[in-house]
Amino acid sequence: MCTASGALGAADACGAAFGPDYSCVTGLSYDAHATLKTYGCTLSPDLQALFPDGALDVRCDRDAQGVANCSAAVFKAKDSVRGVHVIDCNITHCAFATGDADGQCAQIDCKCGPQCSAMTKALVESALSGKPAKIEVTNSTQLAIVIEGSPIPLSATCSASACERTTSGSSSASGSGSSGGDSGGITGLGVAIVACAALAATLLLCGCACSCCLKASIRRGQSEDVETEILKLTSRSANTLEFRHLSCYADGSAESVTTTGEPKRILHKISGSVSRGQVLGLLGPSGSGKTTLLNALAAVENGRSQFAGEILLDGKQLCKEYRRIAAYVQQDDSLYSTLTVRECILYSAQLRLPSTLSDRVKNAMVDRVITELNLAHVANSRIGSVGGSSGQRGVSGGERRRVSIGMELVTSPQILILDEPTSGLDSSSAHAVVQLVKELASHGRIVVLSIHQPSARSFLSLDKIILLGKGKLLFSGAPAESKSYFQDLGFKCPKVCIYCAAKL
Repeated sequence: MCTASGALGAADACGAAFGPDYSCVTGLSYDAHATLKTYGCTLSPDLQALFPDGALDVRCDRDAQGVANCSAAVFKAKDSVRGVHVIDCNITHCAFATGDADGQCAQIDCKCGPQCSAMTKALVESALSGKPAKIEVTNSTQLAIVIEGSPIPLSATCSASACERTTSGSSSASGSGSSGGDSGGITGLGVAIVACAALAATLLLCGCACSCCLKASIRRGQSEDVETEILKLTSRSANTLEFRHLSCYADGSAESVTTTGEPKRILHKISGSVSRGQVLGLLGPSGSGKTTLLNALAAVENGRSQFAGEILLDGKQLCKEYRRIAAYVQQDDSLYSTLTVRECILYSAQLRLPSTLSDRVKNAMVDRVITELNLAHVANSRIGSVGGSSGQRGVSGGERRRVSIGMELVTSPQILILDEPTSGLDSSSAHAVVQLVKELASHGRIVVLSIHQPSARSFLSLDKIILLGKGKLLFSGAPAESKSYFQDLGFKCPKVCIYCAAKL
């Protein structure tokens, strides 16, 4: 096998396989006589974070017309290509122009090896197979296999070699023929050719007209199918989320036991409700139990602590299907900095929407979410790194929060739960996020969020609030009613505070 090492044995391998006028030539571009090209690659740093010590081997067999069939394998570098492959792919009908390193391929089909998880196997074998693909090369060493519909390209740093003809061979062929014949025969042949051409043109015009009508009909049908599938996802409804006497007890370890020997209570019999179209805000200082209450409402485990009480959806106990209609946006985002806004949301859609949905439906859902979150102007901008160099800066902090929300909205949840969505944002950006959440609720969703030190505008825009202190309920009701409630208890708001609030 020809390798990029340039050793004498490589040339002998090419000569033995293809003839004495072939030798091993390195480089990613295709020469006119390039036939079998082998790429030895190390996965990019971004993919190394997901698959440490990852390597990629690609082999392309190119014919005289410049069309190649390729195979690709992802494996652990320490095991070499002869070891167990994590992913194996066949890439068919790749067109490589002479002098070019890029190829446009008709289809890629991949299979997962035994090391793949169930989620990776489903993603690779259903969502990322049977798609058109490109082999792209930049800076003469960076190779990427870009699969249509995949948010993450299979990128790597590669060296390549090929068996190419280094001496020109010549062949000649001669033929003879007579050009006799009468002019009448030639004239008759010309008339026949003209008649056939006219008939072909007529048939072509008719075919084009029929094709246009058929394509328009297909597009209408496809559009209707997309709307039908989206309607199935968004037709689920939830009217009221209610929680009664909700308590949370820490685990039984020594650190979480009170002096009386009883488990420490994080939440103390909290009750409340929120209806469709409303936003419920959880307020309180750090350690008051806001996140613990959100974990309970999202049906998420809170460490080893245990919950007691009731959570009802439309008057019924929560069932296994609850997580399909409830989405939880946690405080710390896990966005992939090298992806664009659209790719992040599409990646979530590919992983979380049913595999039976077509790519057209998933893309339509992504477009709908981007529009709803006002992210169209940054849809193709990279997320970037927080606090990174100027060359790595991407979208703003408020836009990052909206992307995190969008990654949950692709499943069309009817209940949206957010933990500190305004944390780390300035007053203006924080208020914009609260207004966005209000808009999402107005589209028929139940929204619950925790918020720390909201501005007066943001505070009064909430439909309901629950104020917690040391795990206990201090107030529950409309924000505008809180002032009189605490005044009746003897806690009066200073005039300067009222003046500042009025200015806000």
